[in-house]
Amino acid sequence: MNIKQIQQRHKICPYCEVGFCDVTEKKSMIHCCQEHAMKTMVKKRKENGSYKRTKNQIDKGIETQRKNILKTGGLSQVGRQKKSEQFKKLWESDEYREKRKINSIKKCGVAHWTQTEEGRKKVSGWKLGKKQSKKACESVSKSWLNKIKEPNSFTSKFANGGYRDDIQMYVRSNWEANIIRILKLLNIKFEYEKHHFKIIDENDDNKEKFYIPDLKINDKTFVEIKGIMFDKYKRKMELFRKQYPDVKLIVIGGDIYSRMRKKWKDKVLWE
Repeated sequence: MNIKQIQQRHKICPYCEVGFCDVTEKKSMIHCCQEHAMKTMVKKRKENGSYKRTKNQIDKGIETQRKNILKTGGLSQVGRQKKSEQFKKLWESDEYREKRKINSIKKCGVAHWTQTEEGRKKVSGWKLGKKQSKKACESVSKSWLNKIKEPNSFTSKFANGGYRDDIQMYVRSNWEANIIRILKLLNIKFEYEKHHFKIIDENDDNKEKFYIPDLKINDKTFVEIKGIMFDKYKRKMELFRKQYPDVKLIVIGGDIYSRMRKKWKDKVLWE
């Protein structure tokens, strides 16, 4: 490069008035510094709508990434660890979560796309017929157990589920909380949702299902607390009683609960 070419390439950015050297290899040289060149390019793309990709462009990009991964054998262990740390930092950022929420509301009208009718059907389709590995099941179980053990860490939007400080445990409804308070007052030992029974439903292609009673009083007596008796719950209890005739199942419904409330509401912390 001669002196004349160097002089031609030495320019002053019209935006920030800072001198820079145009090192582009193409004949069409730039007129501003790199920072403002990028900003100008992004602005033009947004105005032209070139950032909005078509479905064919998205599919092509996914296929290209898949080929590159197969070609290179995927990320190395160090690369995967680095990506994992990057995503963890992003998800821990309140700003990032809020940004995703705002974008989802603009696009779908809800905080997350899985809350839409189409999203629910899509997620349901992914899970349909899929069997989780033993390791995955243990991981999910451990995660929920940690949530339940921590006070106020998890609450349900249905049936007032949540952690109760006075009984020091998580329950799924205020009915369950009140019954457990009575048992504790009477010094009756119990176990909460710790035992599951395998049942076979002959009306549903002999599918193997599981029934988990709310409370175990002893080896032969279990308690089910139900405010609203849906057909699927009723069916499970019928199958349980039929297939386990030696086990007594006490169902506390509206009538029994009303009588218990009259008797115990002034003796325990009643919700």
